[in-house]
Amino acid sequence: MRILQIVPLHDSYRVFLRDLRDALVVSGHEVHTLCRIGAGNTRRFAEDGDPGCIHFLLPRGAHPLGHFLAALRLRKVIRRLRPDIVHAHFSSAILTAAVARSMGRLETRWLATFQGLQFPLATGSRKALLRRAEAFAACRMDAVWVLTQDDAAALEVAAAGARVQVQQSPGFGCADRFLDTPLPAPGERARLRREAGFGTEDTVFIFIGRLVAFKGFHLAARAFAAAARDNPYFRWIVIGELDPLHPSGLSEGEWQTFLHHPAISWLRTQDDVLPWLDCADAMLFPTSREGMPVSVMEALARRLPVLTQNVRGCRELITEGVNGHFFEAPRVEAVTDVLKTFRPFRPTSPVDHLRRSRWIAEMREAYGGMANG
Repeated sequence: MRILQIVPLHDSYRVFLRDLRDALVVSGHEVHTLCRIGAGNTRRFAEDGDPGCIHFLLPRGAHPLGHFLAALRLRKVIRRLRPDIVHAHFSSAILTAAVARSMGRLETRWLATFQGLQFPLATGSRKALLRRAEAFAACRMDAVWVLTQDDAAALEVAAAGARVQVQQSPGFGCADRFLDTPLPAPGERARLRREAGFGTEDTVFIFIGRLVAFKGFHLAARAFAAAARDNPYFRWIVIGELDPLHPSGLSEGEWQTFLHHPAISWLRTQDDVLPWLDCADAMLFPTSREGMPVSVMEALARRLPVLTQNVRGCRELITEGVNGHFFEAPRVEAVTDVLKTFRPFRPTSPVDHLRRSRWIAEMREAYGGMANG
């Protein structure tokens, strides 16, 4: 079987989809991936030397001309590769695929996975635009997968006639090694923290994700600064980069405070976040918009409680008081209150269902069904 994956950014391929590609290739399938190289990633892309990964200019956001031009290029790629299945991930890539299919018949099957619909969480004119775009895209796919019942209900109303089903595994899942790597013994964990510059008395929070407002970065930064004024043992690890398409939510003055705060370690992008999770006491993640957050699953796999909002994706993973805490509201004061009263603990709730290998098995079965259907 020949499969063409489409994903907006190379980082999403590198972190999530390459595991699926590798498993499919081992099974004898041919897999190609179209993705856009983000700023600062060109060197990494070249170093990967991956012949199945094709540098492709996919638009981000709902830009009609950009999707039209990308769709023309996509049709040329499909004619050249002749894939049995085209599988697009994320709304922007799905929209390009839908435009390409609407231009005329191509001998392939089309699958879309919305890693979190955008229109149910939008407001005003943007909500109407996104609803039309995502409904248009869904109706032009042979099969549409979503991650939560909330999204399934929303899409079934907005895109009547679309073949929608809920993915059984949680999102991309968590790489199996996060579950299979033994948790460090107390002495080893103390050594890891000491080498990272943390003391035994420190309470260490961690944030992993893009430094954007819809991930709650601005709330986390303001709340941590406020809480740290009253607790000199608070520390914060931040892993992620700014996104030119989305604001951080911080003013210039607040950004400078973040950069120079003595208790904050901004590590930018890390190839392996597992050791940093093992140094932390909790994940601080006041996001407002998620599909099924992989960083939260990674934290749970390493037995870290997650402090987050009661929003789609997080509410499916977090149980209040069992493996984390929800903020009462998306306000700095609510986040600050949780930080000030937090006491480290190790969740014991089941995590094996978070394995990425479960998602890979589900995808392989879906591909086989589509190819034979």
